[in-house]
Amino acid sequence: MQMIRNTAILLAVASTLSACARTKVSSAAGEVGAVTPATARSLPVGAELEVKTNSKLSGKHNKVGDQFSVTVRDNLMAQNGQVAVPEGSMVYGHITALKEAPKAGDPSLIRVDFDRIVVNGRSRPFNAMVTKVSAPATSSETLKKAGIGAAAGAVLGAIVSGGDFGGIAAGGAIGAAAGTVISLGTDREPELPEGTKMTLRSTQAVTLR
Repeated sequence: MQMIRNTAILLAVASTLSACARTKVSSAAGEVGAVTPATARSLPVGAELEVKTNSKLSGKHNKVGDQFSVTVRDNLMAQNGQVAVPEGSMVYGHITALKEAPKAGDPSLIRVDFDRIVVNGRSRPFNAMVTKVSAPATSSETLKKAGIGAAAGAVLGAIVSGGDFGGIAAGGAIGAAAGTVISLGTDREPELPEGTKMTLRSTQAVTLR
């Protein structure tokens, strides 16, 4: 009976966090759509980049302040048909907060922020927020081979709006540092795997050329 009760709790947590992962960026006027650059000369606020992580991120192997990089997966096209940000461009960021799960069944958290983007060999300051996360291991069989439990896989990559779980995880917020808070799942050694896909939305205009 206790096992059934615990399973029900984990499923409830997974359902709530999955909803967090689907949360879209919004403003007072409602949902905000992605902005397409007019030309390849600049990246406007609201432009979105599809990227993937180049290394795994975890509380066991990383600490606050560690740098990491992601690679742009698809060309970002401008309205005039030019390639504003080509596939293979690099975006660099750093970890601004880490929080281990306070108890079994709770998710561990990581907060990441972005600093610069390198396009055609030129580095520019770059700030962005993460609007979507898709971990590479999604099927039950793949999760099993990776040693990730079903409950952990369900919450892995969930974006935590406002920096807390609204009471789901004891301790709630992980500080007021900049960046986006992402769930690392509820596994014994939670991590965001290498190759995790993210959607980054620019929060500052960037001159590219």
